[in-house]
Amino acid sequence: MEYKIPIVSFILPTKNRVGKLKNSLDSLFNTCYDKYNFEVLCGVDNDDFDTINFLSQYSTTHPNVKYYEFSEKGYENIYKIQNILATKASGNFLALYTDDAVYTSLNWDLVIKEYLNKFIVLNPMVSHMEHYVRGTYELFPGYMFCILPIVPKKLVELTGRMANNTASDTWISELVFHANIPYIQEDNIILSHFRFDETQNEDHIDDLYYEVESRKQIVKDNFYSDYQTQERIKDIEKIKQYLSSFA
Repeated sequence: MEYKIPIVSFILPTKNRVGKLKNSLDSLFNTCYDKYNFEVLCGVDNDDFDTINFLSQYSTTHPNVKYYEFSEKGYENIYKIQNILATKASGNFLALYTDDAVYTSLNWDLVIKEYLNKFIVLNPMVSHMEHYVRGTYELFPGYMFCILPIVPKKLVELTGRMANNTASDTWISELVFHANIPYIQEDNIILSHFRFDETQNEDHIDDLYYEVESRKQIVKDNFYSDYQTQERIKDIEKIKQYLSSFA
C-alpha cells in the first residue's frame, strides 16, 4: 500500500499502565474513519519493560503506532518527551494525548481533515473533567483553556517545541490567548479523560494526594518563573509575526 501522510499525529507519553494504554489506543482505531489518517507516537521510559513489550507487539498489527524509549523520567520531564516526539511527527496536526483518555465520537479524523492547511487550534469536547470547565480558565474569565488540544505542526516548526513546561495544555492555551491564534471548540471531536493517576486509584489515595500536590507545585514553580515567562513571550512573538504575514 502506498504511504499516506497522516492528518494528525498523537503525542502520547505513557508509563506503567498497559491496560489503560491499550484501551486508549483501541479507542482511536475503533472510532476513526480511516486508520491511515493518523499515527500515534508513544514515549516510554526505557526501564518500563511491560509497556515496551506491549507496544512492541501492538505495533506489529498497528504499524502507525510507533514508540520511542527515553531515559528522561518523572512528571517534570513529560514536556521534554512531548517535544521530541513532536519533531518525529508526520501529521499536519499534532494532538496531545494521554493513556487515560479515550476517543468516543465517530469519524473524528474526518473532522480534523476539514481544517487541513489552516493554522488553527482545535479544542475537543472532553467529558469526565471535573477539575476544569471546558473553554474557560477559572482565573481569567473569557480565557480559552485547551484540554488535550490539537495544534498545527507549523506551531512546533515556528517555536521549536509544543511546550516548555510540564503543563503542556496550559502552555498552548497561553499561546492561543496571547497570540490570538484562530481557535475552535470542536464539538464533533469528543473524548473522555478519566485521570486515573489522580482520581481513580483508591488503593493509595493518600500517597497520590501528596504526589498530585507535588506535581502542582512543580508546575507552579516552573510555569510562573521569570525564565518561563520570557520563553512564553518568545513563542508568542514568533506566532504573532507569522500570523501578521497573512494580514
